Amino acid sequence: MAAADRTILDKILSSHTAACQLLAVKITPDELVHVVGSQEPVRDQPDERARTLLTAGWLKIEAVQLDLPDSERASLVTAIQQSARTWLKQSGDTITSEDREQVRWLTEKTRSRESKQQIAQRVWLAAVVYGMNHRAVAFDSEGQVLWEKGIAGRIGLSPDAALDLAWMHGGHEVYTASFRQPDGTIIRGKGRQRWHVYRLSLDPAADVLFERRAKKVQEKVALIVASEIHA
Repeated sequence: MAAADRTILDKILSSHTAACQLLAVKITPDELVHVVGSQEPVRDQPDERARTLLTAGWLKIEAVQLDLPDSERASLVTAIQQSARTWLKQSGDTITSEDREQVRWLTEKTRSRESKQQIAQRVWLAAVVYGMNHRAVAFDSEGQVLWEKGIAGRIGLSPDAALDLAWMHGGHEVYTASFRQPDGTIIRGKGRQRWHVYRLSLDPAADVLFERRAKKVQEKVALIVASEIHA
């Protein structure tokens, strides 16, 4: 049963949905940067922890299959953005500034370095998250997609950054907009689009690794603060 809409983005996305289902896929460590749609050059994107978790069997990766051809996915984004513009014109002064900002972010950048292509990919990712029956969908000022119990990082993040987000939220899962098709084909070339979405889920057994890393980070920060105070 479909969950009830809770945010203004939920209401707009509800008119532009495609059926979604999960498909288990086998991913090699070298493919992780493509699965999460990392920004080029991918060799500079941190993926060591993601590789370790994948090899250990503590990282589950599934492709989100959509009942919508690749050729029609850009049109869905265009339709969502047109609905956003119409809503803004018709809403007048009866809406909150927060709702207005959320709807504006369907067509405008959330941060200075977000390109038109990244905006479209962010809107697409939000539509898929909604299609997976998640609600309370919203954007933040960093270009991330939020929902009731989770978050998807900004477009182009690294594998390790994606898994940090997954661990920090209750569901221990994250969705990514990807260059990798479910059959393993990697989309390459200038102007390529991240029209494929994956769900990455962490096994609870991986908690100890993240907790250990968080402790090391806290200890480093404490040392830096202490040295500055001493100086």
